[in-house]
Amino acid sequence: MTGNRLINENSIYLRNHANQHIDWYPWGGEAFERAKAENKLIFISIGFSACHWCHELSRNCFEDETIAEALNRYYVCIKVDREERPDVDMFYMSVLELVTNYSGWPITCFALPDGSPVFAGTYYPPDQFLEVVLNLQQTFELEPDKLEEVGLEIVSIMKNTGIVEKKAMEKLSVNDLKLLIEPWRRKFDAVNGGTLGAPKFPLPMSLTFMMSSGYYLDDPSLIEYVEKTLDSIAKGGIYDQLGGGFFRYTEDTAWKRPHFEKMLLDNALLIVAYSRAYRINPKPLYKKVIEDTINFMRVKMLGKKLYYASIDAESEDIEGRYYTWHSDELREILGNDYEFAAEYFGIRENVQNVLFVHEDIECLSEKHGLSLNEVRTKINTIKNNLLQIRTTRKLPSIDTKMLVSWNSLFMGALCEAYRSLEDAAFLEQAQYIADYIIEYYVQKDYRMFRIVENKTPAFLDDYALTANALIRLYRISGDRKYLKVAKGIVEYTFEHFYDEKSGMFFFSDNAIPSLIPRMMDFVDKTYPSSNSMMAKVVTIVSLLYNNKHYANVVLQMLNNIKDQMPGAGPYVAHWASVFYMNIYKQIIAFIPTDKLKNLITCFVPNLLIFPDNVDSCAQNIPQDELDKIEKDYYSLVEYAKGHKQLI
Repeated sequence: MTGNRLINENSIYLRNHANQHIDWYPWGGEAFERAKAENKLIFISIGFSACHWCHELSRNCFEDETIAEALNRYYVCIKVDREERPDVDMFYMSVLELVTNYSGWPITCFALPDGSPVFAGTYYPPDQFLEVVLNLQQTFELEPDKLEEVGLEIVSIMKNTGIVEKKAMEKLSVNDLKLLIEPWRRKFDAVNGGTLGAPKFPLPMSLTFMMSSGYYLDDPSLIEYVEKTLDSIAKGGIYDQLGGGFFRYTEDTAWKRPHFEKMLLDNALLIVAYSRAYRINPKPLYKKVIEDTINFMRVKMLGKKLYYASIDAESEDIEGRYYTWHSDELREILGNDYEFAAEYFGIRENVQNVLFVHEDIECLSEKHGLSLNEVRTKINTIKNNLLQIRTTRKLPSIDTKMLVSWNSLFMGALCEAYRSLEDAAFLEQAQYIADYIIEYYVQKDYRMFRIVENKTPAFLDDYALTANALIRLYRISGDRKYLKVAKGIVEYTFEHFYDEKSGMFFFSDNAIPSLIPRMMDFVDKTYPSSNSMMAKVVTIVSLLYNNKHYANVVLQMLNNIKDQMPGAGPYVAHWASVFYMNIYKQIIAFIPTDKLKNLITCFVPNLLIFPDNVDSCAQNIPQDELDKIEKDYYSLVEYAKGHKQLI
């Protein structure tokens, strides 16, 4: 056969498999109905466009004629874009973790004709992959009872997977957070920042939590740890020293050798971390990283409507080809500046080099007898020359899907950057994203699309992240339409996602039919879990409107998670930030909208400022104290710092 059903799919990841000789189906009922009708096993492959090992599996296995023939003969084959269908990815990732005790992509799963999973793995070399395909088919043909028994066992276990049990309501304590921080602290990398070991992820939510912890617990060592991490990342190979923007993670402990995909959500969350750190310590390095990353996003990832999902790690079928430099190439391009560049970037001879800051400008200034400005000028000239050459290379492919959740993360990041740097362009970009989402992604009843082009239904992360970003935007712009939509979204999630039995939120909408069980997303990863983000949003709405029901919902959610926190580290980082909002008294103040532009420069997590155009009586500053306050940001900051107390 030539071509398959994926040719008409919206997802670039799916279309990349459209010309393979495998008879692929997109996720949906048609594939499962065929499997039942023909009594065939099902092969489910899940990945995403920027995934290096997904490309390797495709090249090495799916384009192999022998493997394609075996799959077509014995299986019904389904290909899934995990970013398009995170509910499907969540279910089969749980199967993978159950079967193998590890996780990762691509997900390679095999199921019975009724959809019951029987085996799962990730990447396989061609010989091993074909062996798995043929062995499972032989077992299904000769000993079907064996596979049916395995399927029944996995389905039985999966019924209780991803569902949180309701716990008794208890008063929350700051000791819950200390039990989290102390074992976590032992894993800090004192030399390079971040967490000990490799591969090494930036984990920006962990950094924002540590900033809050440093503030609430009066522990400057936590702030120092955050700054060490952010400094190292900004100077490392994980940060694109020429074009701006962050790669996903590094393979080493010193942030030097990145895995080269760039993703919208990672860059958004790191902008938040650098923006908040800048409000603690306004380093020029942080300002430059924020500005250059936002500029990179605007130049490389902004489509005609919203921002794209990711940029691939590969070009010309080589990971990192677009970003790396052979020493001979650099010598030819830079001429007399080569030796200087080699000192600054740590260039090694006769290898492909990732650029990172090897030697600080102060050292170069002293060594070469140049002023700091002369060194900066020289480095900028070198960077511009290399960037100009890089633009002539073949670009990595861009995944042009526009996810409402990830765009909302970036909207919130722009709000944080605006608060720190006072650049009106950041606020304008945030408003543009918000207005587009409200017009095209949010329907009249507040039901949302995840991807508007193909009407993919939204999941809990889409609702939670959008509501959170709109509230952030309302707080700095004073435009009440953003708060109105955020409230509508929250009310919709309570009606369609909330589970009274557990006190948590399901990941998928009860109004949308599903081929898999509904699950709950509650583990923070490199980005916040949808339940922890809902807990944050509902906390803010409960405080703003004195909504006792919402407050009790959050307390139940936090009690449900509390026992999992000791030792969990980054996997509860966003939950832990929400704990602070419900353990320490939040100072709520309303100020005139014309003064909102002054909400800048200070990091005070227990101060929530809102425009004074909202119908709320939540302000909790006593009148006699309020009379002494000038109603400007700095007097409110001093008041909040002086009233940092447990509830």
